[in-house]
Amino acid sequence: MIPECAKSRQIKLYKAAPFPGKWEQCATLIKSNKRYPPLLDPSIVLHDGRWYLFSFARKLQNLHLFSSDTLYGPWTEHPKSPVIRATTKKRLPMTLSFSQGKSIGIV
Repeated sequence: MIPECAKSRQIKLYKAAPFPGKWEQCATLIKSNKRYPPLLDPSIVLHDGRWYLFSFARKLQNLHLFSSDTLYGPWTEHPKSPVIRATTKKRLPMTLSFSQGKSIGIV
């Protein structure tokens, strides 16, 4: 589970111990910094054996993309991130679009 994370300025991963009554932090995936303070609404996708994390930087109005070989990291920002810049929307509902196993965009 990844709870809302704006106040902590970190994207933290939790696991049930035991489910559903107790949750323990098992990793800090991303820490906010001057480039993307703070990140909101993290979404994680596993595609072709690689993990991708999308998160919205409210103050900058940008959608950032990170990737990792494992769920627990380390996570690195994609060279083309932010993938959406200066949007006028408050938050970004998104759908990842795939065709024949290849990513074709964010809708």
